[in-house]
This record gives sequence, C-alpha cells and structure tokens, in this order.
Amino acid sequence: MIVFGHNNFKIKTFTPRELNLPPDDSLKGAEIQIRQRYAHIFWIPFFPIGKIWGIKYEGSKDLYELPDDIKLKIKQRHSIKTPWYSFSLLILIFIGVSWFMASEAIREAKWESDYYLELAENKMQIKYPTTGDFYSFNIHDEDDDYGYTPVILKVKSYDDNSIEFVAGYEDLLAQERYEHNINDEMTNAYNYIYSPFKIKKEDLLKMLNTEYSKYSFTSAANKVEVPEFYNRKFSFNKIERQKLEKEE
Repeated sequence: MIVFGHNNFKIKTFTPRELNLPPDDSLKGAEIQIRQRYAHIFWIPFFPIGKIWGIKYEGSKDLYELPDDIKLKIKQRHSIKTPWYSFSLLILIFIGVSWFMASEAIREAKWESDYYLELAENKMQIKYPTTGDFYSFNIHDEDDDYGYTPVILKVKSYDDNSIEFVAGYEDLLAQERYEHNINDEMTNAYNYIYSPFKIKKEDLLKMLNTEYSKYSFTSAANKVEVPEFYNRKFSFNKIERQKLEKEE
C-alpha cells in the first residue's frame, strides 16, 4: 500500500524585535514562523506545495495567520527559499536512476572489453591451434536459419591454411558436463564420431563476429558453409583448450 499525504516543517523563525516591529503587547513573546508545506510518499518529501506564514503567540500552541504587512516586511528584507530537501524523493529517484545508468554503462563497457579480449584470443587460437583444442560449433540445417545442433570438434592436425578435425560431440558444452573428462566422452552414447575433415582458417575467421554491436543486437551468428561436412553451415561458439575436466 502506498502511503501518501502532506505535511510541513519549519524553515525560518523571527522575533518581532528582529523585524523591528513597533512595540505591541500582543506580540510580546510571540514567534513568527515560516513553514514549508510538502507532499510526501511513504513520509518522504516528494515536492513542495507552498508555504505557511504564521505567528505563534506566547502561551499558545496554535499557529495563526501572519498579517500581510508583516509578511511583506519579511519578503522585502529576507529571501525565503524553498529547501532542497522538499524534493527528497525526487532527488533519491534521480540518484537511483543515475547510479543504475552508470552501473549499466560500466558493466556494458566491461562486457565489450571482455568481448574483444575473447575475440583476440579466438583469432590467435584459430591462427595457431594445438591438438589439445576443442572447438564448439552450431551446425545449421540447410532449410532452417535458426535450428541448429551444437557439436564439439577435436583438432587432429593443422597447417598454415587449415585445421583438420577428427571427432564431434553433441551438445557437450551446452550441457555443462564438466565432471567428465572429454577424452572419456568418446566412448559414451553422446558421441558422434566423424571421418576427419578440414576447414580453412580463413573460413573459421569469417565465423567470428568482429563487432561487439553486431554481437549484442544480432541473434544469429555468422554462418559459413563447410562442403567437407555434408555441405552443412557452421557458426562459431568458442574454443576450449583442455578446460573440460572438473576443477578440484
């Protein structure tokens, strides 16, 4: 339930003497108050809704309306400003939104930085692979741009222009089955062992999204047709270098 309403607080007080008012027995011991009225939500000031100009006589708890001539004299001699904390809730909302936007900007900058670091690492591993590398791909069906089968291919050999792969493992990375040694996976029911085939390094590099903005706003990865693999189209996920064993 949202609690809202209005209230007021004291922002300035004067004595008749401070305002150089003529001697008047009725003003003896009186206190002239200027109070700020405000709307609140959950008792936190939201925005100001005017001021109360009043006078409290000695021995009275009530606040009476201040005569216009005294009010005019105060306005001529003093600047009565609306306190900033009359907007406390708006300020808190602004701070919260600003903090959130700054946090998102920092997080986005970190994601972009991490993306380009990973991209550079992937390029290096494609150009200079090792036989301990496992490449994760999506194999796309010919008539379906969005349907795919995740596989892992193991590097068998390589030269300056291409990489030869020896085996495929269906959806091993996607299932996060890190408790298994990948070499043991070659004997279980999730295996799909293929005849060795080669993919050109330049084709592998074409699969990489080189721009972070394209990666962020485009759901489909770059796809390259691999004739050696039944003319299927591949898209790149990532490269693992002997990292699939469970860490103790």
